Amino acid sequence: MNLLRDRSLSFIEHIDHIDVCSIPFQQFKEILELKPGNVPPTNLGVIDKKGGFVQLDVDIPLNVLLEDSPKILKKEAKKLSTHFRQKFYLVDHPNLLRTQSDTAHTETFIQYEFRNDEDFEYWQTGSDSDWSEGYSKCDFYKTDRGTAIFEGYLSQKVVKDGRTECAGWCSIKTIDMMSLNLKKRYEEWGYYSHLLIKCRGDGRSYKIMLHSPESWDITWGDTHSYPLHTHGGPYWQFEMIPFSRFFYTYGGRIMDRQLKFYQNCASSIGITLMDNLEGPFRLEIDFIGVTNDKTHTEELAYETFNTPFT
Repeated sequence: MNLLRDRSLSFIEHIDHIDVCSIPFQQFKEILELKPGNVPPTNLGVIDKKGGFVQLDVDIPLNVLLEDSPKILKKEAKKLSTHFRQKFYLVDHPNLLRTQSDTAHTETFIQYEFRNDEDFEYWQTGSDSDWSEGYSKCDFYKTDRGTAIFEGYLSQKVVKDGRTECAGWCSIKTIDMMSLNLKKRYEEWGYYSHLLIKCRGDGRSYKIMLHSPESWDITWGDTHSYPLHTHGGPYWQFEMIPFSRFFYTYGGRIMDRQLKFYQNCASSIGITLMDNLEGPFRLEIDFIGVTNDKTHTEELAYETFNTPFT
């Protein structure tokens, strides 16, 4: 509570001399931006896009909201239209009664491409430096070839705050919110058996993470992961990974009890680098999608067991 009070007081001192009614909305948002850091979440916080909460409960003036509301509503309406079309498979799947048995062998659905700037609105980057826990940096941007580059520098230098014990991670992750902050689900993935990624890297090993949180906060760390080993060099590689091979993790830790991954419950996908090798990295991605292999009947590649009561 002392930490929360100190941050709140410093914020009040920072904006006490500012007339919020006389500044643009974007500049006002920049003033409100505080790193999540180590502040515990509360239900009075403002949700931070990179996870956690920023400990502020600010009443934005009405004239500031009215200034940008038409533009925001237009953008949200466009997103809502797109999501309705995807929800009822009107874009790529005209059959509303589609089932997995209707999906043809080797049929592929491309979920993410990087042909224009709008495709990057669904992605965000993160690193230990964003949480004041390290010095790693990363970026995610479009190339002239219509692909995406995930690159940066992985640093294992530990912040001397008396709490952080290790550092060194960078990641990209899709935003799991649809228009009007509705929860996003990859419902069409339930018709396919494999995740498909076309990429070329630097020889380092990345980790693909499929996030599937539910409503309860104890499930917000639920993910299924699988390594992505890049070859290095100029040649593209097609990684076709069965969903049955993704292992259950919580907060990045592999769980003893493995659970089957239901791909239509996934809400976002991320790619993380944390291979304990300090230095620059670079991963180029052409597309991310799903494909179907009718010969693949495996549901879970790992042994499951129930922990006996003693």
